[in-house]
Amino acid sequence: MIPHMCTLTQRDDQVLRWQLKGTTDAVAGIFEKCDYGFPQIVLLSPMAGGMVDYQSLSNIIWLTCPYLNDEIHELENKGYIAKIETFINSDEELKREMLKAHSHFYFFRKSIYEKYIHKEIEDEYLNIIKRGIGGLQEPIHLKCLHLHYAHYRICESNIAGRIVYHLLQQKVNCDDAICRVALQK
Repeated sequence: MIPHMCTLTQRDDQVLRWQLKGTTDAVAGIFEKCDYGFPQIVLLSPMAGGMVDYQSLSNIIWLTCPYLNDEIHELENKGYIAKIETFINSDEELKREMLKAHSHFYFFRKSIYEKYIHKEIEDEYLNIIKRGIGGLQEPIHLKCLHLHYAHYRICESNIAGRIVYHLLQQKVNCDDAICRVALQK
């Protein structure tokens, strides 16, 4: 259930510190790197300081690429959250596919919890795990295109993420390897 991910190298850690503007303590692994070899999508550990971290468990996948974050932010500013939501909800097949993506996210979160916590899910965290992508209670809505895009990269059922990918014209790498600045420090 957990897609292939690689562990952080010293170089990845350095780049992620720059991308995240801080610590990489919550990063458990990397799902995807750009063509330049820099992290783009990471897994957050549901543990922080020996305790379950609500935020990391809720949004277990994180898009770290500054280029993609900026591009997707622009789409959100242009109203694409509402546009994509309306488009998906106007078609029964697309709605079913999105529900499948939410189901995948549920089982994905559950498997991450079990891998890192090593015990049955406690009631206080079950509510988090049961929520949809981005912590949504109503899966017919969209919240964050960044998370939908990141989830699409590991789950093709995420129609919202697929639409974002096509709105980006399938361009998922910047032209100038902007993350290389992290290695020059």
